[in-house]
Amino acid sequence: MLLSSAIGSSGQSLLTFAGGSANGSNGSFAWTAGEIIVSTAKTNKTVATQGFQQPTATEISVVDTLTENPVQVNAITPNGDATNEFFLIKNVHMMPDNRLIILNRWQEIVYKIDGYQNDWNGTTQDGSPLPMAAYYYIFFADLNRKKLVYKGTIHIIR
Repeated sequence: MLLSSAIGSSGQSLLTFAGGSANGSNGSFAWTAGEIIVSTAKTNKTVATQGFQQPTATEISVVDTLTENPVQVNAITPNGDATNEFFLIKNVHMMPDNRLIILNRWQEIVYKIDGYQNDWNGTTQDGSPLPMAAYYYIFFADLNRKKLVYKGTIHIIR
């Protein structure tokens, strides 16, 4: 769903999408809320798109699919009831080159992992449960050669 469009400073179209998915002969594609830049260029071939013939080829490059902090929660309750068990980072699968660091209130690292996959449930590096308290996270990610850093507080409630 197209939300808005504008012309960027370089003359390219800047489009903002709400998200969705599409299937085609070249595979399946999914996107989330964010912005993409669409550049068109004249070519000698015709590109078929959704049954219509277009005289230009379109090159789409993702600029930043994360327009807001991907951490949507500030507490986890790892008690085995299958609700709020894990520290979740939205679209973490789109950022496989990432690092998560969890610090206690004395700024000591209690958990650190490269390639985080939404599986931290309030334990130390060796798997021991951390006590109920406030902790601090730092999430580093590389998204399309853009370095992202998100920081905040996460509470463990047992």
